[in-house]
Order: sequence, then C-alpha cells, then structure tokens
Amino acid sequence: MAKYVDSILHDYALTFGKQESESNNTSTDIPKRIQDSQVMPSNESKFGTLPPKEAMNIVENLKNEHVKDLQRITDITTENAQLKAKIDAYEAINRHVDNLSNTIDELTQKYIQTMQIRTQQAALIKKLSMEIDDLKALLPQEQTYGRF
Repeated sequence: MAKYVDSILHDYALTFGKQESESNNTSTDIPKRIQDSQVMPSNESKFGTLPPKEAMNIVENLKNEHVKDLQRITDITTENAQLKAKIDAYEAINRHVDNLSNTIDELTQKYIQTMQIRTQQAALIKKLSMEIDDLKALLPQEQTYGRF
C-alpha cells in the first residue's frame, strides 16, 4: 500500500505540484522529466517524510475527482444519447416532410393539368355555343320555333 500511495503521490506531484515551480521550463524539458520519473525507483519518494494523513487526504481527493469525472462522463453519455435520439427523430420527420413535399408536387401538377383541360373544355364549349348561335341565326324564324 505504501508503494501505491508513493506512486500516486509521485504522479500527483508531477502533474500538479511541480507545475508552478517548473512553469519557466520549456517544452523540451518535458520528455526529460518524464524519462527521469520513469527511471526513479519506486521505493524512493521525492516527498521525504509526508505525513500519512496528508497522503491519505491527497488519495481521497484524487478518488473524489475520479468519481466526479465518472459522473461527468455518465452525464455527457446520457446527453449524447438524448441528442442522438433527437437527431433520429428529426431525420424521420425530415423524411416524412420530403415525402409530403413530393406528394404535394404531384398533386399540384395534376391540378395544373386538370385546370388546363378545364380551360380547353370551356373554350371549346364557348366556341361550340357560338357556332350553335350562328347556325340558329341562319335558320328561318318559323323553323327555329318548330324544331327547338
């Protein structure tokens, strides 16, 4: 357990503790620090004598952060699933709207064709009606009453 705590504290110090004091170092020093930390034997501690209570507090803080991170991951995963469901619903609606749009286009074309046919029929009826009137005018008056 002591080696495990020392390892965690060592990683914690590399990640958080040394950031302020080493902030003046360039990025070329980072690989050397990583290599140095890997070479250091696990039984050596850079902390010297760290009180066990403080070490346990650090470990407990890390555990709490880990739990918070897991909760955030769970929340993000849930939100992601909800967003995917919404996207799927929107895509289904979009497909339905496309189908309706195509149906409307087809019906509009049929309506236009029907109106053109009606217009042609109305013009033909008017023309035939005028021809009937012209033919009636050519017939003598007496015969018109008798026949019609």
